[in-house]
Amino acid sequence: MKSMPKVTNFAQEFSDGALFQALFNILYEENINCRLSTSTLLDDKMLNWNRINAQICFNYLQQEFYLVKPTMRTLAQGKSNKAILKLLRILINTSQSNFGDLNLDDECIRDIADIITAETPEGVVGGAA
Repeated sequence: MKSMPKVTNFAQEFSDGALFQALFNILYEENINCRLSTSTLLDDKMLNWNRINAQICFNYLQQEFYLVKPTMRTLAQGKSNKAILKLLRILINTSQSNFGDLNLDDECIRDIADIITAETPEGVVGGAA
């Protein structure tokens, strides 16, 4: 994947949905193409978020979360950093919970996570018996 420029204004740069779609594809290792418009018109951006809602939220994620019309309008207007940051947090949390459902064995988990060990005093759950 080609490198992407640094995001400086989340609300404005995510307003057409293209960066959201790209982030989704990275997080889920997919190649979903919602056929988004590059137009700067509000109605076209609303259509983009509608397509994202239909293809990603409803079809792919099976409604783990979805966008309502007022939220799509706020995102398309590109003025609320709070709205896009909340949506990104939800997307990331959803992707992490989906990976948690994989039922990985201990060896596989050791490959992707650090193991932390600590001494515990006697009488504490998990302490020496």
